[in-house]
Amino acid sequence: LIKSTGDDITRVDLSHKVIRVRGMLIPLVGLGSCEPVAGGQMILVASGDRTLGLGVDQVIGQTQVVLKPVPEGMGELDGVSGVAVMGNGAVALVADVDRLVRKHLAGTDKVAA
Repeated sequence: LIKSTGDDITRVDLSHKVIRVRGMLIPLVGLGSCEPVAGGQMILVASGDRTLGLGVDQVIGQTQVVLKPVPEGMGELDGVSGVAVMGNGAVALVADVDRLVRKHLAGTDKVAA
């Protein structure tokens, strides 16, 4: 988890931004309507040798969960690898990081949230 200072984000073109982290430029990806913004929080995710920054509204906490398949009634969810049932009974969607990275490399930076 990182927090942008504001001057560490650079717009590469009309639809792509990068953030400088420890001397490296990391592409930023929006999830649905959550755009990475200066001063905002981002989660760095990796797949293979690729790293992306995902803009998030907030981080509630961290916990270990058991990943379950997406229930048939929920349909196909782009960018979601499964679900986890939390201790309070709430269902949390689990991001498919590999798919997010593949979509970014294919030039499709947005996934439905």
